[in-house]
Amino acid sequence: MKTKPTTEFGRAKQRLKSVKAFYSHLIVFVLIACITLLIRSAVLAFFIGKTSDPNFVTWIDLNIFINLAIWGAIVIIHAFWIFGHTIPFFKNWEEQKIKEYMEEEDKKIQRL
Repeated sequence: MKTKPTTEFGRAKQRLKSVKAFYSHLIVFVLIACITLLIRSAVLAFFIGKTSDPNFVTWIDLNIFINLAIWGAIVIIHAFWIFGHTIPFFKNWEEQKIKEYMEEEDKKIQRL
């Protein structure tokens, strides 16, 4: 059974391990996606010459894109899991909304 690291160094080391795993996942995804898209035309050309059913070729093409889309979504979920609320866009948005709500409260208080 794994235990959670209790020291600051242990937590930092675990975080680094998680971030490295994410970047490895991202690199593998990008490489496989590029290779898949590069050989896609060769695969489609092969099946166009071998089958008389155009729907089969469309099915293969859709499967290639659907698989890449699902894997891409998994990579995005992995990014949110690892980085969470530390993505700069979301952090800035949260800070902006907090300031906005605080200003609204100040205006309400001043009216009373």
